[in-house]
Amino acid sequence: FAFDDHWIPLRKGLKFEMQRPKLYEHNPVLKLGEEGEPDSFLASLYGTVFRLDGKFRMWYCAVDDWEQFYPGRKNMRLAYAESEDGIHWVKPKLGLREYRGSKDNNLCGFERDDCYCVHILYEPQESDPNKRFKMAYTGYRHKGYRRFPARLCAAYSPDGLRWTDYADNPVVKNIWAEYGGLYRWNGIYYAVGQGKWPATNPMRTMMGFASADFENWQDASVIGFYRHKADERNKEHVGPQVHVGASVWNRRNVLIGLYGKWEGPASNYKPDVRMSLGFIISNDGLQFREPVRDFEFIRWGQEPSGWQTVRLLQASAFVNYGVKTYIWYGGAADSKSEMVEHKAQVGLATLPRDRFGFLAAKRSGAQWISNTLPAVADGVELMVNADGLSDKGKLHIELLDHNFNPLIGYQAGTVTESGLRQRVVWPGGGTTVSIDRPWRVRMRFEGRAAHKIRFYCLYINHNTQQ
Repeated sequence: FAFDDHWIPLRKGLKFEMQRPKLYEHNPVLKLGEEGEPDSFLASLYGTVFRLDGKFRMWYCAVDDWEQFYPGRKNMRLAYAESEDGIHWVKPKLGLREYRGSKDNNLCGFERDDCYCVHILYEPQESDPNKRFKMAYTGYRHKGYRRFPARLCAAYSPDGLRWTDYADNPVVKNIWAEYGGLYRWNGIYYAVGQGKWPATNPMRTMMGFASADFENWQDASVIGFYRHKADERNKEHVGPQVHVGASVWNRRNVLIGLYGKWEGPASNYKPDVRMSLGFIISNDGLQFREPVRDFEFIRWGQEPSGWQTVRLLQASAFVNYGVKTYIWYGGAADSKSEMVEHKAQVGLATLPRDRFGFLAAKRSGAQWISNTLPAVADGVELMVNADGLSDKGKLHIELLDHNFNPLIGYQAGTVTESGLRQRVVWPGGGTTVSIDRPWRVRMRFEGRAAHKIRFYCLYINHNTQQ
């Protein structure tokens, strides 16, 4: 990706710009339920969306009443919705859990009433069919703990609808945190959420926890990202903070995250907090950074539909589908209550596929050189996601060894047409690359119209039949 300065560290004559997604003109796409339904007060996408078996599937937290929710946390239930297009959602009547004397609702078969911030992984390769869906969530009521201690909990399901709570919950027992994301990186599961750091400072920061098997979590955490001044103690709600960690999308060589960009008022009056969604990345699964500091990827209060959002809530809800990237998020309405997620519903934002940000040339001859890539003796194709290309403005691709020496046969690849996935063609018309040692990519922006080129990302495709 153009924003990844780990994989594209060496640059000359280039500028980088982030792009904001387009908000769906009829947001919210998932609305509050009617009076008497499980989600009549809150349809909170501190949750998950992915596409499976031809449908978009959403898991979210349903709350029906303010007085039971705050401060008792006694009515947070796991709900499910599905969609053919990611825009029009149906809340199917699952017949799995009784609510007000009836099972005619969209609640999953999961008996906890303190289930919040639900993040789900689907792992079809799991040998135990009852554990192919894995859920990490924030639970608030546990025997033997003080009042409402937020702790990480785990649950399993064979189908995403019928869930079994892990018997030894909570899985992180001694550290308070509210969780906003779940991902697997290099074989390790990570759950990230909101804690306070340093311990004497009330400011919200992003903490990460790790496990090799989803049940035995390390009783130690990493501070992955923070915004406040760590050496200054302040009031709990004042200033820039990181709300509920980040939702994270694994893109194989980089993790993309959206975090709650908490902006607290000097008065410390919590209802006046405003939150956009910020954009962070990581190359090791532990430490995150902003490609552009304090960039508001999706800003509160900008809905073209007139939906009056004041605080946005991130979700594990990223899907590449067709020529677009879909991103769902929560939005809270204006409120004088202490509840940050007040009247939250679900919105949709879209981008042209993978076009989060671009590198553009200030002049012809601008270039970048990649970090060292592993050998690809079995053959790969290089594909470019770029715009503004023509015979007068083209991308020239050259492959180098680790020591920056040109590799024979790969010195004059070109891309002259715009598109989301344009193959690099080598002299003689071939597209396959086979290299038995570490290598790099050099990309030059050439021609008198080079300044019109927008480079978004480079794909290394191991399946040359696609």
